[in-house]
Amino acid sequence: MARRNEKYTPEMREQIAAYILESEKSATKTAKEKEKEAELETQRKKLAEAQEDIEILNKSLHIFMQPRE
Repeated sequence: MARRNEKYTPEMREQIAAYILESEKSATKTAKEKEKEAELETQRKKLAEAQEDIEILNKSLHIFMQPRE
């Protein structure tokens, strides 16, 4: 007995099919683009976290570099 892919709702499947038809791109190309977008978003989040870490370290550096009385 074949198992249905329950990962996507019927509504989501319809939206994906409509997008593919409207964009006139193949399903494979669309999937690759989505994978790239997801990877880019992951990299953006990592960059934001790294920038936050740098900001914290810079603030800490300024605090510890102040002359002590």
